[in-house]
Amino acid sequence: MNSKQRVMTAFDHREPDRVPLHLMGVHAWDEEWVAAQDDSYLPVIELTREHGDFFVNWYPRYSPLLTSSADFHRTQQTRESKEWTDLHETWETPAGPLHSLCRTSKREGLEMRTEYPVKTLEDLDRVWSVPYVPERPDCSPFFALQRRLGDRGLVYACMSDAIHFLQMLTGSETLALWSVLHRERVLEAVEIFTERIEDLVRYLLSQGVGPVFGWIGAELCVPPLM
Repeated sequence: MNSKQRVMTAFDHREPDRVPLHLMGVHAWDEEWVAAQDDSYLPVIELTREHGDFFVNWYPRYSPLLTSSADFHRTQQTRESKEWTDLHETWETPAGPLHSLCRTSKREGLEMRTEYPVKTLEDLDRVWSVPYVPERPDCSPFFALQRRLGDRGLVYACMSDAIHFLQMLTGSETLALWSVLHRERVLEAVEIFTERIEDLVRYLLSQGVGPVFGWIGAELCVPPLM
């Protein structure tokens, strides 16, 4: 079996010639990525090339609200200080603006979001004031990546799940508090995002994307956070 057949056989609950092996984060199929790694990492890369089965994610492009409405505008402004590079982002909605701040340390190069766009229930109302226009992303990069891998692996479409879309708006602290104090609003938001995700997945399937899909964000909805 080649790698693509091996992975799909396992997903179909049938017995492959051996257990598929994927090392997350080792992009041995990507020459540009390989060239950027330290020489000490080369043995892992070579072992992955020899024995691994490439399982590569592709992220369709979509807005943080899962709508392509022209009534949703995002602007960014960068401000520099001695220790930080601050990225201020403003979201314009029909019901008023939202603001977020992401800081990058000049010393460590680490990034952290210190202000999320949705801080209050009124901010969440501003989010829903943006009309829903279904997302229709360009799918050609998926097929280009598929051709690049050939039989050496499988490409899957990877997306955020509904709770992750909400957490990206509120941050984990506010989301955890709202899950107790305003649970009905959390469930409402999850339902809205689930409907939008379902519509997007149906579109991707209609374009030939698949058959495997992956999801990120479910870990945000587990103890002790919730």
